[in-house]
Amino acid sequence: MMRSIHFRPASRHRLLLPALLLLAGCSGRPAVQPVRVVLFIGDGVGVAHWTAALVTTDSLAVGGMPVTGLMDTRADPDLVTDSAAAASALATGRRTRNGRIAMDREGEVLETVVEVAEQAGRPPGWWSPAVSPTLPRPLSSPM
Repeated sequence: MMRSIHFRPASRHRLLLPALLLLAGCSGRPAVQPVRVVLFIGDGVGVAHWTAALVTTDSLAVGGMPVTGLMDTRADPDLVTDSAAAASALATGRRTRNGRIAMDREGEVLETVVEVAEQAGRPPGWWSPAVSPTLPRPLSSPM
């Protein structure tokens, strides 16, 4: 059964995304530590895109994933979001201004999921099709 997690990053939930990623393999079953967490990012994909795809087919491969989620990656306060701000929201759990990578609105450096994983003894591995050269940056290297 697929579980869906819907949340919005906010300042009080700074590391909510990293915590959810670390717990992604956990459920009501006996405590089993996940060996790996795989994060698939549909760059620019929203609920409307998934709905449109489901109109044309009975199921999607993403439906077979044990945990899925949606995240609000809008820039703060801009109406249009660039890749740096969106990726920073994914990497840190905090919204930021356009043009900033893993920094808050005031320019303070934010801790990323990469740093949290490395501190927990879980070094990350990466693969990216490099469609958006900015998207992998906050997720693939500490600041």
